Amino acid sequence: MLDVVRKFGVEVIADTNVPLDPNVHQAIAMVESEDVAAGNVLSVMQKGYT
Repeated sequence: MLDVVRKFGVEVIADTNVPLDPNVHQAIAMVESEDVAAGNVLSVMQKGYT
């Protein structure tokens, strides 16, 4: 199914361990982590698409 939507230029937004971009991400909580840098996405509750 993803192949079909890719033909129309739709892509999955990068999920974890990327800098939070308020234009594409909706932060619902802030959690400290030793594994993920501050300001980066730690987990995703629902994937987004562009």
